[in-house]
Amino acid sequence: MSGADVLVVGNESRTTLAAARSLSRNEIPFVVLSDRRGMLAASRYVRSHTVIPAPTVDRAGFARSLLDEVRRANAPLLVPTYDSALDVCNAHRDELREAGARLAAASADAVRNVLDKEANLETARRLGIPCPRQASIASLDEAPALAEELGFPVVLKRPSADASTSRFPKWSVARDTAELIACLDVYPGGGPFPLMQERLTGSIVGLYCFAVRGEIVAMFCSRAKRRAAGQNVLREIIPLDARLAEHARSLLRYLDWDGVAALAFFETGDRGVRYLETNGRLWGGLEGAIRAGWDVPSWVVRYFREGEAPRPGPIEVGSRCCWRFGDLAGLAAVFAGNAWLTDREHVGRMRAVGDYLSAFRPRIGSDVFRFDDPLPELVEHWDWILPALSRTVGRAKRSARQRIGRE
Repeated sequence: MSGADVLVVGNESRTTLAAARSLSRNEIPFVVLSDRRGMLAASRYVRSHTVIPAPTVDRAGFARSLLDEVRRANAPLLVPTYDSALDVCNAHRDELREAGARLAAASADAVRNVLDKEANLETARRLGIPCPRQASIASLDEAPALAEELGFPVVLKRPSADASTSRFPKWSVARDTAELIACLDVYPGGGPFPLMQERLTGSIVGLYCFAVRGEIVAMFCSRAKRRAAGQNVLREIIPLDARLAEHARSLLRYLDWDGVAALAFFETGDRGVRYLETNGRLWGGLEGAIRAGWDVPSWVVRYFREGEAPRPGPIEVGSRCCWRFGDLAGLAAVFAGNAWLTDREHVGRMRAVGDYLSAFRPRIGSDVFRFDDPLPELVEHWDWILPALSRTVGRAKRSARQRIGRE
């Protein structure tokens, strides 16, 4: 393995797959790094794949392996595709630079700001960007009173997106004090504690940007038509919202941002908006942007390798794309009585099935499936189905043993 232009520091996700396919189509030599051989290794577009430790499990081992791969591949550019990888890469910028690699990301301070969700929300408030009502938990004992003050149900969010907090749930919902206490059981008595926010109702709108020294040179707007487990499953590109665009410009200018940024806003029923977070790397719905005309991964490489800022043409407003595995997981949550994990709480089972099937219409693209590269979709579903089958068989065996015992 030598002579790669890019190391894609990824995980087994649709984001990493979309980036790899883009680089392959643009004939940019690359190597994908992830923690196991799954959907990425199955893709015909991924010709070089290396397994390294996951930063969420072995942070130090991940950093060592990353430096080894930089030296071995002689790759001048690193493109992280998820927060934990971005966090560790950001912390080891100097060593990576000495090894000959540049991180395709904004400045170290700017990246730290968006990874620290509480600090980032405080920055947004100072800039006059509306945010959800929230409370910081100083001790577990005070959490019930804070929740009562905000009003149930409340949302508990992981305090930071860095690798050190990955053992905590990304988010959870507590509908009463008993559920709140159960959600907080995973947190140590001395912290760090989750961020507590009011639960909003409405729709998620994302602004997907490319900035050059704090000034946005490309931006489009997308609305989530369906969500599951905190992810935008079915999305539609919509006309740019002027209010949200101004908020994005304000924040990214303040951070002197370079490269890609995905800002999430909650649009409430009364047309009010609340800022949620910024992701400082390629986002989950990346394939939808590429399909609609903006080949963002190639922009990232050209900008950070050659200093060439994007000059985007028009993006296809009305274009829709769906993460089919996420959509199926959302449907399963509805049938399992866990609709709160989705935006389907007030939708019956038959309606949920109809909605799921409707996403297979010809004009709706797929984040993962391609006719010329079908295996990643199959592997992604199989990796979920196999453990579910194992659990089902295990329950059946236990039930049979119990019946035999009673007889």
